[in-house]
Amino acid sequence: MKNQNLDRTKLISRTAGVALSMLLIPTLIVACGKSEWRETKAPNTGDVVAEAQTGDIRPEVVQPGEPAYVAPERLRARETTEQDPEDSETLLERNQPVTIVEPKVPGQDELVGVELEDYVPTVPPPKRSVREPRILESGPLTSRCVTCAKTPEQAKAPVQTATPVAVPAPKKPQKKKVYVPVKYLNSKPVKTSTAEAAADRYIMIQNIATEKLRVYERASVPGGPNRLVLETDMIAGEDNPTKTRRTAMGS
Repeated sequence: MKNQNLDRTKLISRTAGVALSMLLIPTLIVACGKSEWRETKAPNTGDVVAEAQTGDIRPEVVQPGEPAYVAPERLRARETTEQDPEDSETLLERNQPVTIVEPKVPGQDELVGVELEDYVPTVPPPKRSVREPRILESGPLTSRCVTCAKTPEQAKAPVQTATPVAVPAPKKPQKKKVYVPVKYLNSKPVKTSTAEAAADRYIMIQNIATEKLRVYERASVPGGPNRLVLETDMIAGEDNPTKTRRTAMGS
């Protein structure tokens, strides 16, 4: 009798376990669903928080030639009016100055054409080669020195001078026209608190193709180059769309 009760208890436990597993499987499938490969909530900036950072310029009062500044922390500028902002490779940063050149662009996104200057880093002058002093023979003397007296033949020889090195002129920034939604432009530079500047001092980029992780210190000047402070290896998820281990692209 005791063994029958024990078997019945085991059977009930197994049945309950199977039922619980059947209930949990759909939940796990939903939790481990396929990752989103593209930005869907923040197409203009790539970040939901930055998408909400708008400026004070309104489309009905904007004028050509009016200076403006980028309001969000980053903004994807479109090369053409038909381009998807997620496919743009031109990324603008907060307070980057632009000039509005086309205030009214047909479309639903209230785009404006702006002109910006591509950042051109300063070219350091080339290092000048230091000419070594020429060691002269001093007639019958067997020693070699720099300050010895010249022979008559050496005195008549023309003095050799170093060839001057031409320093290339610095390249002028080239202006570029792109399109951005007017709501992301501000009439004045956006004031950033000390806490926000400290929190946004560094950015991290993961290169899925090369499996490299890089940390940059943001440039102090809008549009300037960021400084690389760390580079290390990383492991990306398995590139198999049928599995959930693939690294999601985006912000």
